[in-house]
Amino acid sequence: MPPRMTTASTLTTSAPTGSTATPAEPADVQAFFNQSWQIYQKLLCYNYMGHQQIYTLLHDLWRNRFRGNFSLLDLGCGDAWYAAQALRGTLIEHYHGVDLSEVALAIAAENMAGLRGKQTFSQADLLQFVRTCPDKFDLILTSFALHHLSLAEKAEFLSRIPHLLNPGGRLLLVDVCRRSGEDRASYIQRYTRQMQRDWTEMSRAELEILSDHIASSDLPESVEIWTDLAYRYGFPKVECLYSHSDQASKLLCFYRG
Repeated sequence: MPPRMTTASTLTTSAPTGSTATPAEPADVQAFFNQSWQIYQKLLCYNYMGHQQIYTLLHDLWRNRFRGNFSLLDLGCGDAWYAAQALRGTLIEHYHGVDLSEVALAIAAENMAGLRGKQTFSQADLLQFVRTCPDKFDLILTSFALHHLSLAEKAEFLSRIPHLLNPGGRLLLVDVCRRSGEDRASYIQRYTRQMQRDWTEMSRAELEILSDHIASSDLPESVEIWTDLAYRYGFPKVECLYSHSDQASKLLCFYRG
């Protein structure tokens, strides 16, 4: 399966207290994916984080529930390979992909070639983009792009999303989440143990690189925290559409009022 590059953004704000680790700098996260590209490719190939199920579900959602033309903003789009597959056969009218990586965006444009509708690509920090974007969209997707941010930064990001959605619009958030009541240290211990046990096609050295990255950079929130933020910033309903067998990767749908 072709790889999908995901990058992160720097978001600066003040908001509620949350995860206690220091957020990763975007250059650090980008360096991890640049240096460990083959590892990430392998991770996707063996579907260890549930990408295949998640994007199959998104394809069904976009094809069956959106009978008319729709627009999609993809924040942290990477190379957009999975998004392109999920959009095939849909009535996408405008796709706008945003990412920090110029290389990933160039590949994204190639992967999106042949799909119907207008396509736009922006190299930008995610928060800076949502602060200044004048457009509105029917759907906003962000996939494995927010778990490197502090809770305050996630809150700043989420507070700006309703202004970018058309009435009845939805935010689709794909990311790793902690269990209810689980702190960050317990999550990392559980997740890395599962990796060691279940990711059998990864070498010991590869698992060590991934474990070090997770321990130093990942700041996942629980579904309850995401739901609390949603209510605070104008989303009256949040629904978990998919939960992976690892009890971490989830697809959450935020409905705009």
